[in-house]
Amino acid sequence: MPVSVKFGSGERILIITGPNTGGKTVTLKTVGLFVLMAQAGLHVPAARAALPVVSRVFADIGDEQSIEQSLSTFSSHMKNIVEITAEAGKDCLVLLDELGAGTDPAEGAALALAILEVLRGRECLVVATTHYTELKKYAISTAGVENASMEFDVETLSPTFRLSMGNPGRSNAFEIASRLGLAGSVVDAARGLLDADAITFDDVMEQLESDRRETAGLLEEAERASEAAGALEAAGDERLRKIEKEREATLAKAREEAESIIAEAREDADSVGEELKALIRDARTRGVADGVADGASDGIADGASDGVAGPGADTPMDAGDALRRADESKKRLKEPSPCLSPSPFVSPRLFPGDMVALPGTGSVGEVMSEPDERGRVLVRAGAVKLTLAADELVKVDKPAKKPGQGKGRYAKIVISKMDSISPSIDLHGMNLDEAELLVEKYLDDALLARMHEVVICHGRGSGILRDGIRKMLRGHKHVKKYRKGDFDEGGDGVTVVTLADK
Repeated sequence: MPVSVKFGSGERILIITGPNTGGKTVTLKTVGLFVLMAQAGLHVPAARAALPVVSRVFADIGDEQSIEQSLSTFSSHMKNIVEITAEAGKDCLVLLDELGAGTDPAEGAALALAILEVLRGRECLVVATTHYTELKKYAISTAGVENASMEFDVETLSPTFRLSMGNPGRSNAFEIASRLGLAGSVVDAARGLLDADAITFDDVMEQLESDRRETAGLLEEAERASEAAGALEAAGDERLRKIEKEREATLAKAREEAESIIAEAREDADSVGEELKALIRDARTRGVADGVADGASDGIADGASDGVAGPGADTPMDAGDALRRADESKKRLKEPSPCLSPSPFVSPRLFPGDMVALPGTGSVGEVMSEPDERGRVLVRAGAVKLTLAADELVKVDKPAKKPGQGKGRYAKIVISKMDSISPSIDLHGMNLDEAELLVEKYLDDALLARMHEVVICHGRGSGILRDGIRKMLRGHKHVKKYRKGDFDEGGDGVTVVTLADK
């Protein structure tokens, strides 16, 4: 059975007590043997060992009584101890088995105490075994001296070979005698003959040992509970880290997807806007009347095929009439005409109710106002009202083409937006992220439809949606300005946006 021994740092003397056959001498020999093995460079069979380097090892172990040499048990011990006390020093290990045994107990205990004091004064490392109560008390009251006891199972009369550091042990002579069959009356009589102080000391030692075992059990149980709690805490921390990692990954993925959608929508809107600008610039370069004349020719041809008379005639116009009308439109566009306002801007003579061709779209609209000082008029095309430069407009008698039949892919998109887009958008019940995406798309569509002003309905509520949308509008490339609604428009529950001229 393994045994654990620890002393030598603060305590230089270790006194081991306990019953006979309890393992005291085995422990004593183990300490000496391991020290010598380590200094001889041999492997020490221990799970962990920290051993001192000593100059000499002295040992008084066993019984060397001899009739021939006239040595009794006591005499044989004294012969060794004389040599030890004469030669042992600070860097020596001294092993003393049953110190003071073999003579009168009182004298033997006194002699043992004197020997230990000599060795303590020389700072020797000492391991001594004994049954003397006086030595147990000496270890309790003296600095640098420590008690240790060998545990013994009284029920089975067998040693456990476990060394209990810090506690003196009992000899358990009465218990062992009873287990071996000695009459109870004899044992009781022996107990009665013991000194009262000895009985009290043994009872105290027994109680201490009982408390120590109970405390050790509680400590072991507490350590197991602490380890279990630590394992649960570690598992909880790991789970929390995993959840946090998954949450961050989900949020990152959602942000990435949202940014991708927004970037794609903006890219599409920018592309549409740029191509629409290119169409308008191309129309201006070629002359707006070219597109209108082509549309008028198609419209007149369609009317002739359907049996519809042209304006100012009682009979359908033929292809020659359509071409002459297109030439006249070009001439009128190039000739200067008086403006209704005192502005130097030159624009066609347009009046409310006139039908005009929208440049580059093949669609028509109705003039709603006379030209202002900047030469701009308000035109209604379906459900949409647009502010356009008068010099880009050509009066027509009827739409050049039906909506949706304009030239080019993006012209069709513009017409579609004009016909379908609403002058307002409702954000009630949405969170800010959803509302921002929807407003971004709505502003792109409104600009594409050449709308001048739109209304965003967000409600009052806590103000989060309102403030977030207005923050988004601030500095937006499609927004010229914005304001809260008037009383009859919905007040602070709506935001009126004036779109930038493109």
